[in-house]
Amino acid sequence: MTLTDLISSTVLLIAFIDPFVSLAVLLSIHRTEKIDIPKTATIAVIIAGALMLLFILVGTSLLSFFNISLGAFKIGGGLVILILGIQNVLGIELNKQHGYSAVAVVIGTPLITGPGVATALILMRQKFGLIIPLEAAAIALGATWLFLLLGKRIEKILGQQIMLVFSRVIGLFLTGFAAQLIVEGAKSFF
Repeated sequence: MTLTDLISSTVLLIAFIDPFVSLAVLLSIHRTEKIDIPKTATIAVIIAGALMLLFILVGTSLLSFFNISLGAFKIGGGLVILILGIQNVLGIELNKQHGYSAVAVVIGTPLITGPGVATALILMRQKFGLIIPLEAAAIALGATWLFLLLGKRIEKILGQQIMLVFSRVIGLFLTGFAAQLIVEGAKSFF
């Protein structure tokens, strides 16, 4: 467990979280419903953090309980991540919910802590133990929270088009990671 492991794990989680997507949803809803951005961002990050902690602490046990091998989970998670990456690259929205009461929950999950983050955390826990995934999750959540809090300023500086480009590039990296997971999962059966 090195600093390189922590940095690569944190970057991977931030790529899965894709704060640009969460920010776009938050600002879009704020424009129509005038939600309290700091409060909504904080609640969303708390929800996401609780779910991340759950996946780190008992994710592997959940796999065992449901009799799912790590290889099968890598393939299944890889397929979901591949779909999310393609969705990001092409700008396809499959799940659209609005309404103030649901905003923090929707941003907390599936946007911040979705299937990609869950898969990554379970695999990180198996590879690195407890500390690296906890630290990486805390850093990624802290960065995401700050990003959401500063959202209006970030949008003003970058503009919506640049934010969209960043999100699409992140989607490309996700598809590559997904392909790697699928290959690793398939190898475990041979």
